[in-house]
Amino acid sequence: MSCTLTQGNTLDCKDSKGGIKTVYIADMSDTGSTITIASGVVTAWSSAATDFWTYQVRPETSNHDWDIVPSEANGTSFYTHKLTIKLHKMTAALSEEIVRLVQKRLHIIVLDRNGKYWLLGYTNGMTVVASTAGTGTAMGDMNGYTLNFSSNEEYQPYEVSSGIIAAMLKA
Repeated sequence: MSCTLTQGNTLDCKDSKGGIKTVYIADMSDTGSTITIASGVVTAWSSAATDFWTYQVRPETSNHDWDIVPSEANGTSFYTHKLTIKLHKMTAALSEEIVRLVQKRLHIIVLDRNGKYWLLGYTNGMTVVASTAGTGTAMGDMNGYTLNFSSNEEYQPYEVSSGIIAAMLKA
């Protein structure tokens, strides 16, 4: 494998936005195994129709990122995909759904505030690594859940073509 650099980076317009709008979650075993990736973008996903559930998040409460984890001594590198979401208002139904999320390996697609979709946990699946729930103390405090997901992957998250998203969502 060649490790030749292929491009540089130039400064672009200051029109990028932080944060995420929506999270789509599916049991990894339900999403099919045929995913087509071209130039770092998921362009097709067979057998994934209607497998992803929509999890709406409030603005400025949730985020995803990834760490590059290289080892000079071992000559290795991998990526840790991370996602933190806050789900507001504690309910019995949502508590039960979180129990199911904790038990599964998941494919997660995140829609960021720039209109880009990102696939997290492509090979190994995302898992819940920590979760907290609480009522808050003051009347204005959050009542709900904070879920932290993580996965160690061979590659950074792939962008997902917006054209294939609608067919992948539960009604």
